[in-house]
Amino acid sequence: MLDDTKFQYCPRCGQSTLIKNDNQSLLCSSCHFLYYHSTAAAVVGIIEFENKLVLTRRAREPQKGLFSLPGGFVSYQESLEDALRRELKEELNLDVIEPPVYFSSHWGNYFFRDVLYYSVISYFLIKIWQTENLKAGDDVESFQLVKPNELDHDSLAFEPDRVILERYCRFRKCS
Repeated sequence: MLDDTKFQYCPRCGQSTLIKNDNQSLLCSSCHFLYYHSTAAAVVGIIEFENKLVLTRRAREPQKGLFSLPGGFVSYQESLEDALRRELKEELNLDVIEPPVYFSSHWGNYFFRDVLYYSVISYFLIKIWQTENLKAGDDVESFQLVKPNELDHDSLAFEPDRVILERYCRFRKCS
């Protein structure tokens, strides 16, 4: 756990007396503060347009330059659907009008600024009818439309996207 977070000092008392409590928590032996490195919730959109999917090219680390399905982390006091709507607006200027349809979930690790975050990722299906208003924003360099069966899985930034897209192709019978 200390290796995952790189924490050296207790956030309550400031002492360098953090010790491993269990696989998910640290304990300060000075003030007994208990920190749980909880799972982060993330949402991702599987955006369908005319038998193609929208992939985004990452503009920032981690995995800058590689492709991913669009999405991000859920903020405090935000539902999964609201987080997905917010992320897709920020990343693609996409207004999600119809309710996203839950598809599947998977777990992942996200290493950012020397901290390893453990996440559970909820994937939602979203059908769009036009792409004229889409534009890359936030941490997206560009986007492209790809037929699921022509997708280069080695160009994907994150393993959970690979797993879910394989599941998606079995579900949609991609050929």
